[in-house]
Formats: sequence, C-alpha cells, structure tokens
Amino acid sequence: MNVHSRRVDSDFERQLITGMITSDEVLREVEHLYRPELIKVPFVRTVAQWCLQYWEKYQKAPRKDIQNIFNHHVTTNKLPPDQAEAI
Repeated sequence: MNVHSRRVDSDFERQLITGMITSDEVLREVEHLYRPELIKVPFVRTVAQWCLQYWEKYQKAPRKDIQNIFNHHVTTNKLPPDQAEAI
C-alpha cells in the first residue's frame, strides 16, 4: 500500500510541475499555496522553485525558458549531478 501511495504522490508532483512550467494559471494559483516541504521528489522541488522565481520576475510561466534555466544551473554548478540527471 505504501508503494501505491508513493506512486500517486509522484504522479501528482509530476503533473504539478508540468503545470507550473507550462501554465500561467497554475502558477498564479500555486504561488500562494506552495510549500516545498510538502514535495517529496527533490528535483520537483528544485524545478518548482525555478518556476516561482521566474513567475516573480516575469508574471508568466517559464515554458521553453525552463531549458535555459536548467542549463544555467548545470553550467554554474548550482545543481547537484544527481538532480541534473533526474531532471
């Protein structure tokens, strides 16, 4: 039963992060509700933080710019290799 629970959490977190990357509406709603300690998958927590920082600056979802954000974090060694691989 615990395995099933973990899979549901993981699926939800993947859906959440996809919405945060691609949807202004999702980011607008999540901005006030998001609490990183509730996210279990480390790379989802990392990408969610990037999305929220992008939202604060531009008031829109990063969409394709998420690749540039990822590349920046990899090239400046701000992202642990295990998380880079997971993302």
